[in-house]
Amino acid sequence: MKRTEAGAEAKSDLHLRRWLLNMLRAAHIVAIVGLGAEMLGAPAAQWPFPLAAGTGLGMLALDYQARRSYAFELTGVWMALKLVLIASLGFAGAHRPFAFWGVLLGSVLVAHAPGNFRHLRWRGQTDSGNRN
Repeated sequence: MKRTEAGAEAKSDLHLRRWLLNMLRAAHIVAIVGLGAEMLGAPAAQWPFPLAAGTGLGMLALDYQARRSYAFELTGVWMALKLVLIASLGFAGAHRPFAFWGVLLGSVLVAHAPGNFRHLRWRGQTDSGNRN
């Protein structure tokens, strides 16, 4: 394969990955809104949790596949903590709404933090050259 063909294929893969990530993110937000509505007293529905879990794991897989260092960066550490917190929501009882909104707030803060903070590694090194 010629170099230009390889570059075009890589660019096409990047565009496909971005569209897939964008669609997963949109569906994930819909699911989180559904879960939040339940926290505010709306009738419980069957679809929000499986949709949130499936889209969340899909985004996690795409991020990890794109950058193996993800697991050792602040975003990856937050994701591991977030999964533990989400798993514990079933045992949170009266504190469930507080825990849900805390996880949501933490997710927004980490996701929209500057890249050099999100990609901070355990030993303070950054990987800001590999952006999504």
